[in-house]
Amino acid sequence: DERAMVLLLTADPVGEVAAYYRESMPGGGWQLVEETESSGDQVTVKTLNYSKPGRLCTLRIEGPTPESGALEGRKTIITVSITPTPPGSRRPS
Repeated sequence: DERAMVLLLTADPVGEVAAYYRESMPGGGWQLVEETESSGDQVTVKTLNYSKPGRLCTLRIEGPTPESGALEGRKTIITVSITPTPPGSRRPS
């Protein structure tokens, strides 16, 4: 049972971080399964779910909204979680 979780911080905005992973992940054999976004007054959260044979990867990208000037200097948090594919599940086509 190989699981991994990494927490990263960056000054880059949420949209740029998501665009980077959307472009980079397919090169590692990952297929985008689902992307969601939710925004509040001060925080935006994007979740990108990827799969490849035997593995699932969830990227959660949370950072200040562009309109939240009060949060100037706040970092974007990237949580990368990789887990084995649950038994009996199929890879999306």
